[in-house]
Amino acid sequence: MSASEEQQKPLIDVEGGTADGSGRLSSAKRVVAKFANQNKRFKANATMALAIASYMTVFGLPVYSETVSLALFGQKDALVGVEVVEMCGPNKMGFKVNIGNETNPILVNFNSTHVQNGIKPDAWCGFLPGAYFEQWPTVVQTAMFTLYGTTGSTVKNAWQCISGTFFAVANLYIMTFIYPGGASDSNYNPVVAWLDLVFVLFLFLASRADVNTMMMGMCSTVCLMLHFMDPNTGPTIGTYESAIPFLCWDGETSIALLTNIMGCVIAIMATIFPKPLLNITHMHDDAIEVINGVEHILRDCIEYYDSNARDPRRFQIFGKIAALKGTITRVGTHLEASFWETFNLGRSAKTRELYASFNLAMANTEDVMYSIKSALLQLDFNEMHNNIFREALRNPLKELCESTLTCLRACARCCKDGQISAEEKKEIANCVSAMRTQQQALSDAFQHAAKESKDYISEDVAPDSLFVFSISQLASELQDWAEDLDVFENKWRRKACCDSDTNICAIAAKQFTSLFDADMFKIEQLRFFLMNAIPILAGFAISMYSKGSVFVQYSSTMPAMLSLLVSYESGATFFTNLQKLMGVTFGHTMPLLVMSVIDYLPCDSMFRFVMHATSIFVYYATFTFMYYASEQWSTIGIMIGAFGCFMLFRPCESHIATDNSAYASHYKDIAEVIIAMMLKMTCAYIFSPTEPRDIATAKLEMLFNEILTAFEMLSTGKVEGAESVATCIKNAKGFLKACEEQAPKTDPKLQMVPGLRTNFKKDLYEGALTQARLVISDLDMLVLALHGHRKKHTLAHSKHSVGENMAELTVEIEGQKQEQNWVRLLTDRGTAWKTLDDDLKQTVSSSTAVCLAVLKHETEEPLDSEHVDKIRKISNLTRLEGLEDFYKDVSKAAKKEVTEEKSVIVTRLARTRILLAVNALALATQHCSEIAAQSFQHMLYF
Repeated sequence: MSASEEQQKPLIDVEGGTADGSGRLSSAKRVVAKFANQNKRFKANATMALAIASYMTVFGLPVYSETVSLALFGQKDALVGVEVVEMCGPNKMGFKVNIGNETNPILVNFNSTHVQNGIKPDAWCGFLPGAYFEQWPTVVQTAMFTLYGTTGSTVKNAWQCISGTFFAVANLYIMTFIYPGGASDSNYNPVVAWLDLVFVLFLFLASRADVNTMMMGMCSTVCLMLHFMDPNTGPTIGTYESAIPFLCWDGETSIALLTNIMGCVIAIMATIFPKPLLNITHMHDDAIEVINGVEHILRDCIEYYDSNARDPRRFQIFGKIAALKGTITRVGTHLEASFWETFNLGRSAKTRELYASFNLAMANTEDVMYSIKSALLQLDFNEMHNNIFREALRNPLKELCESTLTCLRACARCCKDGQISAEEKKEIANCVSAMRTQQQALSDAFQHAAKESKDYISEDVAPDSLFVFSISQLASELQDWAEDLDVFENKWRRKACCDSDTNICAIAAKQFTSLFDADMFKIEQLRFFLMNAIPILAGFAISMYSKGSVFVQYSSTMPAMLSLLVSYESGATFFTNLQKLMGVTFGHTMPLLVMSVIDYLPCDSMFRFVMHATSIFVYYATFTFMYYASEQWSTIGIMIGAFGCFMLFRPCESHIATDNSAYASHYKDIAEVIIAMMLKMTCAYIFSPTEPRDIATAKLEMLFNEILTAFEMLSTGKVEGAESVATCIKNAKGFLKACEEQAPKTDPKLQMVPGLRTNFKKDLYEGALTQARLVISDLDMLVLALHGHRKKHTLAHSKHSVGENMAELTVEIEGQKQEQNWVRLLTDRGTAWKTLDDDLKQTVSSSTAVCLAVLKHETEEPLDSEHVDKIRKISNLTRLEGLEDFYKDVSKAAKKEVTEEKSVIVTRLARTRILLAVNALALATQHCSEIAAQSFQHMLYF
């Protein structure tokens, strides 16, 4: 996953000095500034990696600096003669007096009585108990798993980590209350402990809690429960009591929770200092970038439309349209994550609400952008265009675009401070009024130009009509947003504390109640539980009862690592697991090699101190940069960073360099890691319901069925409602998203040992998805043409008066009547409509069936399918049969049935709506035929 890209103006003007013009720069600084401006993504990733490396290096000071370690954790041991004697144990802190002897010290707290008697302290045990020192690497691991590209996302991860650890600590607290001595308690029953462990894992896995909540919760659970079930130790309750019974500041539950919080704090701080990565600060910049993108697209479109021949500029416009979608998505990402920075406190709630309306308004333009692209593709600059439409529409189009962009910028300025002043409201109202005037001017000019055509509708005027309709529809949708903002202040209501899903109280409640969701007993949830719980429980059992060989009894390495590698991915997990195995293995071995060199240096050597600090800095800078910058290997980068901390954050011990047993224990850890990963891979393979290719094909089939059903609904006139074209479109978009998520998992390269089945045709699958998305857009255009433009509210929490609701209801009823008229006008064309409808449905059904047959074909014999034979016999597959006759019939009927339309904008004109609808049907035929064409290209065996 990559860090959030900075899409802002250059921080430094490389020609004249700083961005604000204050002073000139030296030649060297100008070179650096130019590099930073030209490589923003690299700069952002490198800055983040260096910041994290710096934090880890500073945080590691108590580990590799004896001075800092002594100040923070005190004197761990003392040299008495040739014998090393332990001084401050894991549960001691502050000044201590030794009431024992040098070889067998008994340390007690230094108090006022000792001062009065003139007794001086014999030992300093630090500000924190030694038990915290033992968990110091865990803090680093938590920080690595919490880090993300922005502050909001990191805070969200931190909340999930802390809540998961809290549930684990609460569970052990209850178990300690039942069995205070753990496994050494006289009433201890191991069956109860095992049942508790299974129950907790079930709650985390079957409830489908957030991944970080599961990871940290289960990891803390298995570590604490292993210690609890060890008869040699039992739970470490601690000695420094708190106000809560059985809870001490130096107890293992407190240490687990507090070190988790420390790791989260470090992760959050790394996204704030030295360079803030706040989502809330990016939203306005992203909004301005979206507006600039819309501006460039509109002006380029008008300029291209005003030319007299096709040229490559249209492809540049298509690229800008595709890039705009990514920018709009980024606005939504920043918007969602910004809640975790502001918690909707103060004015931030209104600011986020306004930006949410902006994001929704821009997202609503996706279908319009597609229709603009379609119009430019079809525009052939014929005689009608060059001699009539271009001259008549040049100025009205330019004026409408300018007024739309002016309104868009005014609305965006209102979002920044979360307050719409009276002056801003007046400016918006004036912009809306200007847009209405320009809309009508464009409609009048278009209708006047269209009278030159001999037919009411025809293929000659279709591209021009589609283009004008698209520009008018875009302006109308942005006008709807402006009208919502104009009344925003009057309708804004502040949400109560726990009255929505966007406040911290509701989120906390949701986090808790999700553990007891009724859906946890569904088959899919139980399968997910078994796939992840079985390897964790198996690793836990091995750690409990195995001793010898590479196994260390009561070591939490295996179950803890398996807990941290849980994922919601299904299918094609082998490659992901292999990456995780590589990352964990390198995370154990690379620091081991580094420390094997450092351990040859004396503990009191300044060179050792510098070398150890430099190693930590370079290690985390390298692999954190890999985590942020690499798309393919980011998983390995984060695993190396997270699991390398246990060896890198190790204090100097003089006997290490000559004692091989210390290194042997680490190699045992590596062996346990490999065994654990083999357990996980085996369970993932056993419990995976089907292969990724079969899952993908099944989802694609459901997508195709919805598309075919949509066209069948059109034949019956059911455009909107419970079972209608609109419902099918909604379902199809859901299946399309699922197919796109599944596509990367179908890559044959991810198979280590292919079986008898031929390689899955991933190129055909992805090509079919591309065409299916276009067909869904065609259906959207069709619905838009039938019901016309309807006002879309972009403010989710606006209150509407009864009068406004009735007015909108009246408009909607009128729109439904018009919709029925357009459907009747299209479908009541007798033979022409039946020919067109039959050809369309045959093309859709045959093309999709052939595609599915080719994808399901998995042997090296020729494909035998009736659909293949049928489609081979169809001529002019890309051409919608009966289209010309249909145009003529509709033109005759429209001249009789459609009255003259005055004071009607382009999006409500009968002519443009009919052309848009028929054009959508023709495009759907072309896109479905493209699916068939791609399928034939993959029929290799004959």
